[in-house]
Amino acid sequence: MLQDRIDAENLMKTLIEDLLDASRENSKDGSCDYSGETLAKLEKIKQVVPAWDAETTSVDADGIDRKSNMFGGNPFTSMKYPWPLNGNENPYYPLVQLDLLQISELCSKDFGRGLLQVWLDITDSDLTSTIRIIDPEDMNDEVLTDYPSTERIEEIDEFGSWFGISLHLSFKFLGYMLSNWGDGDIEWDYDRDLSDKEEEILNNIEKLSEEHGYRSLSTNWLLGYPDRGSGSPAGRYEPEPMNLIQFAKSNAFPMVDVSRYANIFYSNRGGDAVYFFDWNG
Repeated sequence: MLQDRIDAENLMKTLIEDLLDASRENSKDGSCDYSGETLAKLEKIKQVVPAWDAETTSVDADGIDRKSNMFGGNPFTSMKYPWPLNGNENPYYPLVQLDLLQISELCSKDFGRGLLQVWLDITDSDLTSTIRIIDPEDMNDEVLTDYPSTERIEEIDEFGSWFGISLHLSFKFLGYMLSNWGDGDIEWDYDRDLSDKEEEILNNIEKLSEEHGYRSLSTNWLLGYPDRGSGSPAGRYEPEPMNLIQFAKSNAFPMVDVSRYANIFYSNRGGDAVYFFDWNG
């Protein structure tokens, strides 16, 4: 369980205020000499955000509720929203389906309504994605039985590492997550050495971040902060995108064993949530 919000937030704020005081004591002119980028990072790490464990249960693809939250499986399809195919008529792989109303109510954030579906072209080394949101009124349409045939699946998934996944998805509240802070995140404007006090506080900040940030998790998680480790998708964007789901287990995203990072991100533009998938393949 991640640390309680009040404790984590108050402790981090105290550490950062102590660090800024130590900077002023050790600077050449008595003012804080940390770079603007460092001050922005310190301001961000004061903010704790909620995170949920994405719990999974194995189910039969044929027996799953086609409108439920799932990894893989047999998501909702219809005449208007058939199973997507690439230019060579190869079926996409269904990475995840989420009921946005349920997610909105769970997280007390407005992600809209309907079913969010993320599909991957596993015949493409870049894992080209197709993302669509099925409106609630369209969820009343007749459900298609267009799950790819065994023969078609074997042609594009010869090792059986993708289409065997069929997981019902639920969420359990974990607590509040701190952003990552690590070596090299501190910069200052003048030629000087950090004081012993600054070094001690920075070590405590890093330790607190590791214990109560994404590095303490060994699960797929909803919201929270995305991993910014070497090669992570979040590290490619400035500003950092908001995390919807991070994949940390290969039972939900098989390439985690190879890539270590995959995310579904979201951003708000004009009040509407916009989603995209990325991984460090």
